[in-house]
Amino acid sequence: MRFVAGSLVLSKKIHQSSPYVVIYTDASKTGWGVQIEHGVNTCGIWSKSESTRHINCLELLAVKLALSSLFNNRSDIHVRVMTDNTTAVSYINAMEVGGGGASH
Repeated sequence: MRFVAGSLVLSKKIHQSSPYVVIYTDASKTGWGVQIEHGVNTCGIWSKSESTRHINCLELLAVKLALSSLFNNRSDIHVRVMTDNTTAVSYINAMEVGGGGASH
């Protein structure tokens, strides 16, 4: 997944297999956070302009930031993303079958 001009865009098809790791992400209008199943975590605060985005966009951006901050030097690993946002879940699941697209 990559971030382009305010949109999340599919950059790689997702494949299902046994996950290498499970992460738990969440976002609010003030910031985001992620925790790996074994206790490692990171978080951030949105800029003023980011905080005005729709919560669905923030939830997807939280996933993107979580993946890039925790697995920046890794590729071709299966990360199971657990999020409480049904739009983010639908978008990510659509990537499995080659779907996805832009979310504004």
